[in-house]
Amino acid sequence: MKVVRPTMITEAMLTASSIAENDYDAWTSGSAYAKGARVVRLHSIYEAVSAVTANKPPESNSDVWLFVMPTNRWAMFDRSVGTLSTAPNSISVTISPGPVDTLALLEVEGLSATATMKVSGVPVWTRTLSTAAGGAVIDNWFDYFFAPVGTRNVLVFDDLPVYSAGVIDVTIDAGTGTASLSTLVVGRQFNLGTTEISASISNKDFSRREDNAFGTTMLVERAWSKKMNVRALLPTGNVDAVQRELAKLRATPALWIGDESFDALVIYGFYTSFALDLATEANSYCTLAIEGLISS
Repeated sequence: MKVVRPTMITEAMLTASSIAENDYDAWTSGSAYAKGARVVRLHSIYEAVSAVTANKPPESNSDVWLFVMPTNRWAMFDRSVGTLSTAPNSISVTISPGPVDTLALLEVEGLSATATMKVSGVPVWTRTLSTAAGGAVIDNWFDYFFAPVGTRNVLVFDDLPVYSAGVIDVTIDAGTGTASLSTLVVGRQFNLGTTEISASISNKDFSRREDNAFGTTMLVERAWSKKMNVRALLPTGNVDAVQRELAKLRATPALWIGDESFDALVIYGFYTSFALDLATEANSYCTLAIEGLISS
């Protein structure tokens, strides 16, 4: 069980992107805007909820401007799993995040993703992960032609070498399709212990069932989030370090990796509770309840 405290990607850290930031025209201080107009400001899209006079920047005038979403280029960096960066065929970004050892791509769509780290322009590490997932054995022609192909939408690179001046190139290849990515996470990992096989997985669904006066049932589909309850075995000597690390992560979104071979055990979100059980002089247990950020 590992936790990764994400490094916030700033404008200075994003040194290149294949996605242009041209969703809407940039807001300008000397312009007035009609109701319904949309503008880009500080990598975010805002909509005018009424007529807007000049010199009213969106980020400080919420009475006339409504935040809509991050721009397509910055959606992958907004610490939310409900917004997507998309592009035809591929997405490529270059970031300089400082010393990190883990990179994760959440809700990724494509054929594969390749990450390369360079130091002073020289590659020191590279790795490619496929979104193809193993499934049941296909033993008949019907399944061969019509069974859905298993795919993964969470890719974790957890073996990056740590360089303070490392530059990371990330490319998502979607072939002739559309590449998309909800969240790109980089940071330093902290080992919480060995995940036990008794982990439980569930979803929190915000959809609603509504019955009207005539007995007609309407299903209103809404967002959802991942949840998991997991117990990790750790040396008793590490209990204090684990407790201190978890205390730092109060009300802080982080990447929780129960087991990277299961998408369901990789969650970007918060812990809602934890307990440390000093079982023996040699071994102890850490029990965590994790709830992911809302996904659309």
